[in-house]
Amino acid sequence: MANQPVRTVVCVTGQRNCERLIREGALHGSGDDLLILHVAHPGQALMGFPTDPGALEYLYEIAREYRAEMRVIRAEDVVETIASVAEENQAGCVVMGAPGANRKNDYARALAARLPGVKLVVL
Repeated sequence: MANQPVRTVVCVTGQRNCERLIREGALHGSGDDLLILHVAHPGQALMGFPTDPGALEYLYEIAREYRAEMRVIRAEDVVETIASVAEENQAGCVVMGAPGANRKNDYARALAARLPGVKLVVL
């Protein structure tokens, strides 16, 4: 049903290997129950990696395989935006990648604190 709340939100970056996150998310929800989300800072290249312009289209194709909606949103506060989307869609699960070794932002920890009743899967 189109009005059924989204139950799983998958957070992706502009890397083709985020396909693994979408596939993991599909284990927790599919079709109307699955939402793929990318949050970009204003002024930042969409999907974050302008060296791979085909990554966005590739991830859209993977999302379509699972009948999932994919949203790309620009926002200053990434954590608050992800949390708001999860709450608005009554998500029971959020899937995301682990921060890289050189990344300062630990979005998973911040989201766990912001969404205490939501299962967080970090790969």
